[in-house]
Amino acid sequence: MAITSERVNRRSLENWITTQDWLFKLRTPFFQLGLGYVGWTAWQSVWLALASAALPTLVDLLCWQWRRRVKANIKTVDVNRCAFELVFYVPAVYAAYLLPLAAASFAPGFDHPILIQCMAATHLAILTASPAPKLTYAFPSIAVALLGFTFPALTGSHAITDVDILLIAALAVGVLLIVYVHIQADQARFRGELENEELIERQKILLEERDKAREQAEMERERAEEANRVKSAFFAMMSHEIRTPMNAVVGFSDVLAITSRDEKAKEYGGYIHDASQSLLTLLNDILDFSKIEAEKIELEQDPLVLPDLIQSMAFWRGKAIEKNITFETFEDALPQDVVLADEGRLRQILSNLISNAMKFTPEGGRVELRAALAGESSETLSVRFEVRDSGIGFTDEVAARLFQPFVQADNSVAKHFGGTGLGLAICAKLVRLMGGRIGAKGKPGEGATFWFEIPFPRHQERSKLAVNVA
Repeated sequence: MAITSERVNRRSLENWITTQDWLFKLRTPFFQLGLGYVGWTAWQSVWLALASAALPTLVDLLCWQWRRRVKANIKTVDVNRCAFELVFYVPAVYAAYLLPLAAASFAPGFDHPILIQCMAATHLAILTASPAPKLTYAFPSIAVALLGFTFPALTGSHAITDVDILLIAALAVGVLLIVYVHIQADQARFRGELENEELIERQKILLEERDKAREQAEMERERAEEANRVKSAFFAMMSHEIRTPMNAVVGFSDVLAITSRDEKAKEYGGYIHDASQSLLTLLNDILDFSKIEAEKIELEQDPLVLPDLIQSMAFWRGKAIEKNITFETFEDALPQDVVLADEGRLRQILSNLISNAMKFTPEGGRVELRAALAGESSETLSVRFEVRDSGIGFTDEVAARLFQPFVQADNSVAKHFGGTGLGLAICAKLVRLMGGRIGAKGKPGEGATFWFEIPFPRHQERSKLAVNVA
């Protein structure tokens, strides 16, 4: 909402009404007593004394009712109409107070012009302390108040000199300046308040929009997670259903390749066997990935001696020889401590990394599996595993996204080497489930190194046994 003159004037009008109500409560008892005293002194009559106090009180009450009505509807009231009404209401109050004073000044027995002047001066001070919202609306009230202030001099109580005229003129100019400055200061103050309110309102709107956006994002996230769970459950079910008949295809293709006397049948059986093995590997990857996504993977905690595990991975040498690749394992003084681990999933991670390394390493190349102690405590044993190859390598940009699902180095990799890009994503998720971390580094044409570190809990029973033997 823009800061318009109408909004500023509306705020000024509300403030003026509040101040006038406070001054009305403050001045009414004193002025009524003063006016009654002036009436009694001038006319020596109780009724005239009461009339002197009743007239301004009646007008003041009417104006108070007007202020009350305007304040109750301040947000919707017509500001211009109220400003026009001020031209009549405010001078009416001051005039109602001045009439008894003027009448008393003409009474033959009244000889207290200074009292009238003091009461008129008090009116003038009240007006200066709380001017109307605009100078054009405040001017009639100021004129009436100035008239009351100078009234004793105009009645001929004493001769008016040039000095009196100059003093009255200076007073009028001074009062006008004071009121003008007061009104301008109020306008500036209210404009600043409205700007602050507008800023707060905008901030509230932004906060509400942010909260709505957050709620919407949360709903979308929950919807996406639910869709992902449904997708993962579907893939897991389909992979499981397809894998059952695929096992039969693999088995019978082996039988056909081994037992058939027809060379062509053996050859075709071998093709079927290789293709079905590739498809079965793909289905296993999808099934594992779906289980992990659906959070249905439960890790085992069985006793394991890590050097024995590394040595058992030497069976990969047979596959390496088929590709004319050198494969070696290194334990790097890995301790013989017994740890708790899911051996099957650990083998799956190592096998995936070794298989990848061999896939991207040309003939005559080299693949190494290394395991070394990365840190230890009384409760855990941290081990770093590395699979190094002399294959095609990759850039740092590719390394940053290799462990994302369905991601390979580039399109040419999928075209020439095949695969879905799920193997590394499965490895990364399994490593994280084990409380570890995984990474990769390489250079194009200079090979690559895939590594992961896992903190294994020590097997306490074996540790106690070792202490007892010692």
